Formats: sequence, structure tokens, C-alpha cells
Amino acid sequence: MFGCETELFASPLNYSAVIPNWYSNNLLDANLGAKIDAYSKIWKGATYAHPPPDPRSMTKAVRWAIMSAESSDEPVMCVMLLPYGHSTPYLAHMNKCGKPRSGIHLYATIPRDALEITTAKQLMHPDKIEDPEAHAET
Repeated sequence: MFGCETELFASPLNYSAVIPNWYSNNLLDANLGAKIDAYSKIWKGATYAHPPPDPRSMTKAVRWAIMSAESSDEPVMCVMLLPYGHSTPYLAHMNKCGKPRSGIHLYATIPRDALEITTAKQLMHPDKIEDPEAHAET
């Protein structure tokens, strides 16, 4: 995927088989091949990140990606999958002095209703997943 060599914030349930290295936030995932703590080193080369979708985690990931790129002598690319909205806190870090930071690009936005997210809890209990069509008005 985009030539990425490392996936950040993955789990055994969602890591990409085409990306050779992956980091998890769960220590137990090391038994399954994961490296632990994506923030343990500078992100180098081409990485893919899908941090937890809470404002603090997303902002930390964006700031770490920027710091990694700015402190590297080599090209750095971090493809990030993040929810988008005009009030999203991480957007403030994508600008510097009111202008877009050099080298940071927003390539695409995906409408929120175009994604169907399945949580780990839903995967563990598929019998408890509600059918959205069941609540649709007729």
C-alpha cells in the first residue's frame, strides 16, 4: 500500500498483510509478530498510520509524523487515515503560522457515511451487531 514498509497502530485483527512490519499498542500482540509502541522511535521511510479515532491520539500521531519528517535527513512519508472535520483538533498542527506546512498534503477526504467501521468488540460478538437496515424508515 503506497510502498509503505511499516504500519502503525495495528492489531492482529486489522494489520495489512502487504506491509511487512506492524506496530501495536497491545503488549500481547508481540507474540503474533507486532512491534510495540509506535512512538518508541522516529518514523522513517514510508509508513501507514491509523491511530485510535479520539482527538488526543490523532493529534499525537500527526505531531509525531511532523516531528519525524522535520528531523530526518531522508524523505519521510506517512499516509494517515483520520476522520476529517473542520473542527478536528489535529488540523491545527498541519498549518504553521496560518499557512499549510511545507510537505504536508491532504490528498483525499472520505464522507463519514461512506465508511463502515467494525470494532473488535463487534468481531468478537457478531450476533450482537445491529442491522442498520432494520431501523431504516420505510
